Amino acid sequence: MMTAFTGALVFITIWLGIISGNQNRTSHAIERAYITMSHTPPGVVFKHEGTPEQAIRVQVYVSNSGNTPAEVTEAVLDRLIVAALPLTPKYDRTPPLEAGFLVKDKGFYFERLWKVSDQQLADIRSGRIVLWILGYVDYLDRFDQRHRAGYARKFDPTLDAKYDRDDVPVKDRSNLPFETRPGFNYDRKRKKGEGIDWDRET
Repeated sequence: MMTAFTGALVFITIWLGIISGNQNRTSHAIERAYITMSHTPPGVVFKHEGTPEQAIRVQVYVSNSGNTPAEVTEAVLDRLIVAALPLTPKYDRTPPLEAGFLVKDKGFYFERLWKVSDQQLADIRSGRIVLWILGYVDYLDRFDQRHRAGYARKFDPTLDAKYDRDDVPVKDRSNLPFETRPGFNYDRKRKKGEGIDWDRET
């Protein structure tokens, strides 16, 4: 029969275990890497206007704002030209995938160029259809945890006109406002099998 003393020891042991687990989780949250994707000014740039090969160009910067290193195993950037955003993000992983090792406060740039027709360009600029830029970064932190950081922005053609009218320098421009709907901008642990690095031991 359990004595009061034995019961107290069991309770204290469980309590200490809970505290230790909470401390470890807190430490990991504070010390782990946080990888983010952000676009460089002004966001969307339209290239080769008036020629058969018009294109949308976006450059992004993938950086580590956390306290410890991380390995980026996949960075994807895609465009979506539709009238309405789907309920969940869909990414085209066809282009070459970016990867790299990032220490604290370091990052790398990459860009994508997508061809568009004259009609698509006119529809995007008039607002008849909407251009979204979607992406994500998969990474491994120093605690062998797999994470995915999502990125989603909506092109706003009225901002370009406003910046031109107010003579705003390019470095201070952004025509890609933050997409506010849930599920598109995030930092979360990846589900089993999500990403290309599950064949590696951690």
